[in-house]
Amino acid sequence: MGALLKPEFWEMVIVAEPRSLGIVAVFLVAFVLGPLFCGWLCAAGAFSELLSRLVPERFQIDIAGKVNAGAIRYGLLTGFVTLPFMGLHAGCAYCNYRVLDYLGIAMTSGFIPALTSTYIVIIALWIVVGGLFMKGGRGWCNFLCPIGAVENLAYRGGTRLGFTFKLRYIPEKCKSCPNCLEVCPMRAISLAGEGQWETSRGGNCSGYENCVAALAAAVASAGVAGRTAGRRRRLLIACVIVVGLALYGLLEAWKRELIPVPG
Repeated sequence: MGALLKPEFWEMVIVAEPRSLGIVAVFLVAFVLGPLFCGWLCAAGAFSELLSRLVPERFQIDIAGKVNAGAIRYGLLTGFVTLPFMGLHAGCAYCNYRVLDYLGIAMTSGFIPALTSTYIVIIALWIVVGGLFMKGGRGWCNFLCPIGAVENLAYRGGTRLGFTFKLRYIPEKCKSCPNCLEVCPMRAISLAGEGQWETSRGGNCSGYENCVAALAAAVASAGVAGRTAGRRRRLLIACVIVVGLALYGLLEAWKRELIPVPG
């Protein structure tokens, strides 16, 4: 742990593997702006969500209000981060992004990479059960994604501060229409009783803001210190994405020695 405090360690990380800094950036952005990567940028989640629209809802599993996704996802996260201390790791063997990469290679080049039994299980859970036959198509995101779990932890911590963006739900102004429930792919909103709705309180919200778009601003909104952000937040998100991509390109150029590393 002491190595994390040494400048030489971070210099080595920046030069040798700049993409690892992207993970840190994802969590910092989640703390201030919400889980943007999950809701706005994640290709794996978007792919399974798209596939879910191919299957009629009557054949799909709806977990809203029926399953405690948080208990499963955070329990799995605990096991995931504990493995290295026992000399084990899940890493790439437990990664739907790598499988997505393999699928892209197969579709664009005609070459089909060898799929291990682990990857076959991932395809079954991510694409079939959690995608095609899960309402919203975000089954993997809800239960099995460690990045999403850490993002939501960061988001929940950030919501306690006044300067961070957050989704707000005002139950006393709710008219008990099902609009927000129907448009939430994470199934983070559920019916608590007659005329009452409940949310996951950030436990598995991905910051889509579909609920904000489906309801009046008085019922649900996204903003800072109670003020609705709207366009300002979207502009800030766009700036974060552009700056992030620019920095990533710069770090990759350093790694490939296309430009000299300062000092």
